[in-house]
Amino acid sequence: MLKIKKIKPMFNYILVTKDVYTDKDVDTDGFYRQLEGSIKEYQKVLAVGDMVRNIKEGDLVKINPERYAQHKHPAGSLKDGVIEDNPVVAYRFKIVELEDKQCLLLTEQDIEFIVEDFTEEAPKIIQVPEKKILV
Repeated sequence: MLKIKKIKPMFNYILVTKDVYTDKDVDTDGFYRQLEGSIKEYQKVLAVGDMVRNIKEGDLVKINPERYAQHKHPAGSLKDGVIEDNPVVAYRFKIVELEDKQCLLLTEQDIEFIVEDFTEEAPKIIQVPEKKILV
């Protein structure tokens, strides 16, 4: 088995982390924003190809997974949004394993924007009081 330690993507490919939502990612109302295990919208750039412009290693980027979406019905069929909705059932990303961690191999067009400045707030977790039973 080949254990890859470092990658240099070719052309306009970009290697980013594959961060997923956990059970700790909740919004201010205490409800899950996304399903646990689904890929986060923001990922960190690990490596870039020679033809990539304006994106460098370490950037935080917003990804657009639309090209990798697999819909319930084939594109162009009558059920593809004509007769009924055509929900996304899965995403088929190109996955690269780097030092035992899975990463996404994307292209420039899969990046919507670079986050230049941000603050990270801890999610608010609502504690549910325990019920006391009187005997």
